[in-house]
Amino acid sequence: MKRFLNILLILLIFLFSSLPLWADEIAPAQPSWNAKFLSEKAVLGEPVSLSLEASLPEGASLTDPVEITGLDNLVILDKKRTKNGLELSLLVNSLDRFKVPGFSVAFINKDGAKQWLDFSSQEIQVDNGLPDDPSKMQPRPIKGLIPGKSFFSKYAPWIGAGLLLLALAAFALWFYLRSRRIQTLEIQTAAPHEVALENLDKLESWWASKGEDKEGYFRLSAIVRAYMGAIRPFPAEELTTSEIRTRIREREDREIMPLLEEADMVKFAKARIAEATRKEHIAMARDYVNKTCSWMEDVQEVQAEVVDNEVKPTPADFKGKAE
Repeated sequence: MKRFLNILLILLIFLFSSLPLWADEIAPAQPSWNAKFLSEKAVLGEPVSLSLEASLPEGASLTDPVEITGLDNLVILDKKRTKNGLELSLLVNSLDRFKVPGFSVAFINKDGAKQWLDFSSQEIQVDNGLPDDPSKMQPRPIKGLIPGKSFFSKYAPWIGAGLLLLALAAFALWFYLRSRRIQTLEIQTAAPHEVALENLDKLESWWASKGEDKEGYFRLSAIVRAYMGAIRPFPAEELTTSEIRTRIREREDREIMPLLEEADMVKFAKARIAEATRKEHIAMARDYVNKTCSWMEDVQEVQAEVVDNEVKPTPADFKGKAE
């Protein structure tokens, strides 16, 4: 009997001693949070990070978006979730110590109910760039900080002089271009057929002394093309011989095409031409100019009238008269 009572006593003692452990296992886990600044000092006017490390109960999570109360007087630049909780970026707006008052952060428990975690106030030393002893501060003159005159009024004479120089340069350029244009018109009052015949005479003299086929036919082809471009509505100087053939409509133009084609053979295929053939080709070019220049005197008269007005008529404008 005594032995039975001893065993019963031992069981009772063991039962009562294990009750606190059971209570801990049955009681719900409480959330644990810790707040701290990530730097030892803050700089005035710059952000400082406040880390909130959390240990929430199972099934609990922060609200989305994160809800914080008690920080209405501070500027929260950013709220960033981290692996262990939350990180707040706050703007430092205090000269001495930056204080964060007590605040609360909301979370949702596993049952879907909103709860709040309360945090105590935090503070950090602020580096404001000022000396620790105010008596050592040296006042600065206000003249250099607040200008007495505006930038424009200070540099107005120089700006005005620059604008005046630009205006004079623009006027000089306009006058130069205008004079060049008038000179060009005066030079171009010579009729195309007169220019072509004069160039053919020079080529004939040059050919008699040099006798070079390739360069001579380059010059002959250029004279004929320049004249044709002046009297026809297409730029003969810029076109190939094949392209010119597709553009021509007049009988005289078709008659001169064999000359241009033979000139190409000399220029590019290095064909040899007899002296008699060269003279015949120059005669063909003169004949082409003389046959197509009957209306050029009318062009000269009109060009002379419009030089003063800086208007240059093109030979194509007078094609109707020639026809």
